[in-house]
Amino acid sequence: SSHLPNHIVVSFYGSVSERVEMVQKALSLNKHKQAKGGRKHKQPVISKVDILKRKKKEKHIGESAIRKIETRTVSNLAARVCAEGNMEIKFAKVTDQQLSHAKNKMRGSRKM
Repeated sequence: SSHLPNHIVVSFYGSVSERVEMVQKALSLNKHKQAKGGRKHKQPVISKVDILKRKKKEKHIGESAIRKIETRTVSNLAARVCAEGNMEIKFAKVTDQQLSHAKNKMRGSRKM
């Protein structure tokens, strides 16, 4: 028969850390502890070439939109000058719709 030496103690309770966790849970010692984070959402990797291409496209769209607004403003002013001064302006293209709109605005201001 084999005998265990006196200095070895056999434990059937599990490890010490399990008992500590149980005590902490029982006493609610960790209720303010931050919960473990879930899975991080991995963003798709975009190549630098694609990023540069997109930035160029956005910049180009911005410039064209500004140019469009400037052109429209100039032609609207030209239509107003044509309507008020009964003269034609050759440097700006004025549509019939813009001209009639300017004339209607002019008539509206005279009514008041």
